[in-house]
Amino acid sequence: MGEGGNGHQNGFVSDKINILLIAQNSSPIHPFEQVLSNEKNSSFGFTHAHSIEQVHQHLSKQSPDIIVLDLELSGPRDLETFYKVRDAGGELPVVVLSGEESENLALQAIREGAQDYIIKSDLDGKLLMRIILHAIQRQFSERALRQSAERFRTLVTNIPGAIYRSRWTHSGEWLIEYISDAIQDVSGYPAYDFIHHKVRSYHSI
Repeated sequence: MGEGGNGHQNGFVSDKINILLIAQNSSPIHPFEQVLSNEKNSSFGFTHAHSIEQVHQHLSKQSPDIIVLDLELSGPRDLETFYKVRDAGGELPVVVLSGEESENLALQAIREGAQDYIIKSDLDGKLLMRIILHAIQRQFSERALRQSAERFRTLVTNIPGAIYRSRWTHSGEWLIEYISDAIQDVSGYPAYDFIHHKVRSYHSI
């Protein structure tokens, strides 16, 4: 999916942040939205979804800056909806809302790719703003790092021969920290063998 809406351009967050809020349709306004809407000197635009089908519909039309998922939508002990939302959102940051009784589930969601979680009993305007802004910035930084690594891999793949990076150690030897896969064509041994001298060193070449 997209890389963020109008509120997030080139790693900077502008005046308005567009949020896709995914929660049960049980009240006129979700407490999360209400708290943020009451915060001064802030501007948030909300799009609402109450099912994974609606999530796909909204994402096919526009890309928000961030997705906020209330874990109650899929039950207190189930991350199935989170997995579907995470996959549908692609590179978009996801923050989950959780009750105190399901905080462990929220922590598991972070291990599975969520940027952060919010306990609904602790809703505070300034805290929410900080969490939302940091989640967007972290996701942007992580994406930029992945893209940089991919460009580096493409570069070294197209250079003839093997490329390596090493450092001088206190024990008086050069330790290989990185070596391109082309080393296998040169030496007959895979790159993994040479990293930190797990199996082989310079003397094996």
